[in-house]
Amino acid sequence: MSIITHLGKHPITRYSCLIFSMLCLFGTNAHARCQGLEECRQHAENGNADAQYSLALEYKLSEQYEQAFKWLNKASRNGNLTATAELGYYYQLANSAKDGEIYEWYSRAQELSQEQALSWFLKGVKHDKEKNEPEYMRKAAEGPVQEINGFDELVFGMSVKEALKASPESNLNKKCPYRNTNICIMRPVQVMSEKGKLAAQFDNESKKLKQIVLSFDYMHKNKEECRPAASRLVTAAIDKYGSPTLHQGVKFEWHSPFGGNLSISYLCISEKDGGIVTISYKQTSAL
Repeated sequence: MSIITHLGKHPITRYSCLIFSMLCLFGTNAHARCQGLEECRQHAENGNADAQYSLALEYKLSEQYEQAFKWLNKASRNGNLTATAELGYYYQLANSAKDGEIYEWYSRAQELSQEQALSWFLKGVKHDKEKNEPEYMRKAAEGPVQEINGFDELVFGMSVKEALKASPESNLNKKCPYRNTNICIMRPVQVMSEKGKLAAQFDNESKKLKQIVLSFDYMHKNKEECRPAASRLVTAAIDKYGSPTLHQGVKFEWHSPFGGNLSISYLCISEKDGGIVTISYKQTSAL
């Protein structure tokens, strides 16, 4: 049984799950471990939860939703909390429930038969497409996403010295809390009215800026603002970059053919418990 079924009784565990989910979304790269769909399938069949989640997304993108449901469940049972959040999100939509109760609806679905849970999932996918497609399509005709080369004064490829000069209020951290990153600089950040923390991460070998992560914590204050804040941040990104290249439940991505990737993810439990919103700018090569 997933630990998510116990979240209502253990708020500390609930908070830990949010943190680990964000690490799944931004601290690791499951797709990088799968060199093609068949290799990914092999890892998934051998029980690798990240590969199972990646395989589920591949099926969802190709609209093979029953297979997507199958592998999301396997990934969730094996500890991939992002898969759990995906399932809870669609169950919540299927039941026209209040936003921010994804884990509660995930727990309810565990009491259903496989056929009933699949019915909820398919209904949620349908509602999600109906709810989001008109908003995204309004900018879809404006062409590809423009280049994403950093955030504010921080530009991909900067050295640590250049980044500190461009962002003098930042502090150097040689024990960066992000996986596979030794050096980062950190500072407070404000996007519109949302206040959070910024971590600029540098490649371990070249020492050049490679990724910028913004995190907004609604676990300790303004808890009811988690979902509205996520909506405002996603809308602002749509206004700037147009239609998302990819939308997977609680995660939105913009991939620029000119280089750069932007991801926004939110894990909002409820108005009472709050949640976390994370934005990631990542350096990628032009197509």
